[in-house]
Amino acid sequence: NKQLLILLIITTLAYTTPTITVPLSPWITLQYTLTNTTINTTVTYQGTGWVAIGFSPITGTMRQADMITLADRDGSGSMVVADRWSVGEKEPSLDVDIGGTDDVLSAGYDQVDGVTSFWFVRLLDTGDVVADHSLDVNADTRIVWAYGRNNQFCTVLLATLAQLMLLFLVLLVSLALFVL
Repeated sequence: NKQLLILLIITTLAYTTPTITVPLSPWITLQYTLTNTTINTTVTYQGTGWVAIGFSPITGTMRQADMITLADRDGSGSMVVADRWSVGEKEPSLDVDIGGTDDVLSAGYDQVDGVTSFWFVRLLDTGDVVADHSLDVNADTRIVWAYGRNNQFCTVLLATLAQLMLLFLVLLVSLALFVL
């Protein structure tokens, strides 16, 4: 039995990496552990609100990003971890809504004392060719992230649009005063 236990410990060590911590910004930290088939991830946001992390083939953009999000989708107050696909800097689509599959194997979240954390496990290669990227442990992976100051995507997007409209109106008024 000692030999079996030693073999089990060695096998476990061979297929699990140590936890890696990556500060993405002053507000977002990514922690992950790799096994031979999965990535176990925790994202921590120093605030209370929705959070998204993604894997993107394009540096510096959410376009074509394979994303996992934590948000209150329907205003019920219940936060949900979801597998999504992003076409740009807007709310990403649920994978299942665009012909992909939900490939989050397990997930959870906490919002305590102004800090939001969520965790998930997914396969490195989910087999979802529509809305996921295969993660190669021997290659660089570009990470994208986003967050908002409340739990709903739409509220944040509407607030941003309202701010842009207000800025546009201020510019129009300024331009009108300049012309007069």
